[in-house]
Amino acid sequence: HVHSTRNATLYEDMQVDGKLYRAGRKLAGDLTDIDKMRERADRYLAEHGHEYGLSPQRLPPVSERKKERRSQRDRRMAAEGALSNHDRIRQAFVASMDDPRAVDLGTWKTVMAGHGVTVTEPGRRHGKPPKVPRLSYQLTGMATPVRATTLGEHYDHASVLGQLDANAHGRPRARRLEFVEAGVPRPAAQPTAQELAAAYEAVARLAREERRLRAAEEELYRWITARARDEG
Repeated sequence: HVHSTRNATLYEDMQVDGKLYRAGRKLAGDLTDIDKMRERADRYLAEHGHEYGLSPQRLPPVSERKKERRSQRDRRMAAEGALSNHDRIRQAFVASMDDPRAVDLGTWKTVMAGHGVTVTEPGRRHGKPPKVPRLSYQLTGMATPVRATTLGEHYDHASVLGQLDANAHGRPRARRLEFVEAGVPRPAAQPTAQELAAAYEAVARLAREERRLRAAEEELYRWITARARDEG
């Protein structure tokens, strides 16, 4: 579990993932992309975690987790022994892909319909395909379809075509991501009275410094205001 604090601008030259970023530039793009930050944190943990008594990351990497997006409802219903509509669609997806008839998009849609799921390709207008082909899924009785991107990358158009092509040519296809449970949290050591006292003193010292800096800023602003008034 990682918390990160960063400046608004880069305070020194830095090389990240092979790209040089110069001091003074605004932190944006890959530097602040949350998924890329997580990937870098995972890599650092794998290489240096033992130096801090930490074990390697047990959960799948970000790129893998994005293949199947789990909502709070999915997790809550699974914990209660029930299935959300999204998970029912996912189960139908796996069963249909295991069907020997599923070798192209048309036959696979027919197989999915047999499992109670209608597959559509939203975005088509006047027979023209969209710039980025997409898929949607709708269970019988559902008011609105579910976009594949809501379920995860594994269920989107490009992934489906890849899986169907693998079926057609007898190759192993990409499988649904298996869930990995996080380990039991390590018990936190109770701080000693001396450690607590040191922590309280550190907080008090930081508070005194913060008050001093605010007072200095207010004095500076008063001086600037007076100077501006004198200069008209």
